[in-house]
Amino acid sequence: KYAIRRGHNMQGIPLATLLEEYALLTEKTLILAQNLPKVTFDFKANNDLTHEESKSFYETLLMQRAIAVIPQGDKFIKVIPSTEVVKNPPVYYPVLEYDALPDSEVLVMGPYTLKAIDPVIALELLAGFAKAPNAISVVADSDVLFIRDSAVNVKRMLLMLEQVDVEIAIKEEYELVKIRYALSADI
Repeated sequence: KYAIRRGHNMQGIPLATLLEEYALLTEKTLILAQNLPKVTFDFKANNDLTHEESKSFYETLLMQRAIAVIPQGDKFIKVIPSTEVVKNPPVYYPVLEYDALPDSEVLVMGPYTLKAIDPVIALELLAGFAKAPNAISVVADSDVLFIRDSAVNVKRMLLMLEQVDVEIAIKEEYELVKIRYALSADI
């Protein structure tokens, strides 16, 4: 039931060992870039982690060491330095929805259709929270944003948009005015 049990302890393990465990969790073949940094990992699990939580945990550990994982179809995952992410397409979601995104640092991309606010305002609001320059772009003459960032960061952006991208109720006041010196048909 749990992929990583509470108390699982790893001290000074090399990248290759962590990637072996990650490959077993994902059941995919890893395609490693040759210029991966030489890093080690230290951690102790204080909780039991499910299969999905374990995958997210490893993806986050890797991204913290400037290593990105990019799924390639159903059987492969590219493992590259995070500086090369802009050259590689991330996981594409036809619609960005909070619940559909993983709780990890895996890179995702997709459109978000605005309901009420101006796309330029939304872009200005979210740009400060993006991890990479040009992570958010506006489709010209539309209400669509394309967002490309880590899944957890996109989830934060979606939560922000949920708060600000709402129709504002127009408060109208009515006043009854008696006509004194004209006929209503003339007015």
